[in-house]
Amino acid sequence: MGIQGHRARKRLRLCETRWFILGACFIDAMASFHSGIDKETVKKGSGKRFKDFVGKYMPEYNAEDLWRDLRCGLVHSYAEGGTYVFTDNNKAGLHFERTPHGKIILNLEDFCAALQTAYSLLRKDILSDRETLLKATRRFTSMGLMIESPVDQL
Repeated sequence: MGIQGHRARKRLRLCETRWFILGACFIDAMASFHSGIDKETVKKGSGKRFKDFVGKYMPEYNAEDLWRDLRCGLVHSYAEGGTYVFTDNNKAGLHFERTPHGKIILNLEDFCAALQTAYSLLRKDILSDRETLLKATRRFTSMGLMIESPVDQL
């Protein structure tokens, strides 16, 4: 059933965008391990890395739209670029449906499930593919991770 059929029974509940911003940042982080960036290459090619990662690990999403409107639009401007509306109405069943104005509905629970799947697939590749392991190792060795540390050790 499309959005028109659901519309008579319930309204689309919009959610806070902060969770989608965090998801876009998580895609960026996973893409950095997948591509093996280091301190010298971190500022170059972030769009290509992001889109390549989405294309491989989240193929049900349009990589260009996610990059432009979710990642760049929300993360840099706190403004969605026109492609999406966001909901956390888990039972709505409207993920990827279109609104009457043509916007694509992204449901938070479905988006988080896609992130979990992407992470699991990347982890599997790191553990089973030597080239992916070497790239992830280069990323970790060069840039580390944010971890909790006593102030006197920083």
